[in-house]
Amino acid sequence: NLRSTINHQVSKKEYDLILNADVNSSHHHQWFYFEISNMEASTPYIFNIINNEKPNSEFNFGMKPVMFSVIEAMHGRPAWIRIGTDICYHKNHYCRIPKSKENFKSRKLANRCYYTATFTITFQHSYDVCYLAYHYPYTYAQLQTFLSTVESSVFPSDVLYNNQVLCHTLNGNLVPLLTITSKDKIKEKEVILLTSRVHPGESNASWVMQGTICHLLSDTQTAKALRKAYIFKIVPMLNPEGVIHGK
Repeated sequence: NLRSTINHQVSKKEYDLILNADVNSSHHHQWFYFEISNMEASTPYIFNIINNEKPNSEFNFGMKPVMFSVIEAMHGRPAWIRIGTDICYHKNHYCRIPKSKENFKSRKLANRCYYTATFTITFQHSYDVCYLAYHYPYTYAQLQTFLSTVESSVFPSDVLYNNQVLCHTLNGNLVPLLTITSKDKIKEKEVILLTSRVHPGESNASWVMQGTICHLLSDTQTAKALRKAYIFKIVPMLNPEGVIHGK
């Protein structure tokens, strides 16, 4: 979702980055996921994302962006890692200028300053292809792959598991609804509803939900007790359209 880059004239290794807004929106700039290539190894690069809108960020409290290296993956280490030094998030001097046709909510944001997220990255390999993201990505396709793996798994003998279609999105994508419980006394149990990814930019929610599903289907004493006491209805991705299109 990177719209443009501006290379600093003073330092050729420093770039100002401008993010695209969410689909069908003129604002909402926070998450990012883009490709970097043709870098030099062992050279610090400074990246400034200059059109963030929130007045504060976890980047000021220790969070780092994540990166995936294609060369590292080719060497048998396919992983997203936390990376970056000199990370900070601060108000800048750029102001938002609304378009004349924008709605009242957008006009209220007029003349508000943007915020800059700054971090320095030193790449391990020259001419690598790397992907940089706000948080560990979790796509709709990844969810479908995970659920297919679950379907082919061997569950503990007491598990009752069902994957059905809650609905279809406007673009025809399936919204899965999972049921997890034990096979005894189903009519006497209370139902617990769990959902995630109503805000598609919060990919960390999908990782938490995947871990929750794996635990509820496990053979641990805690999982057995939870299945025995409750019926879990789980919607692992409430807004797949937003996840797919960036909204």
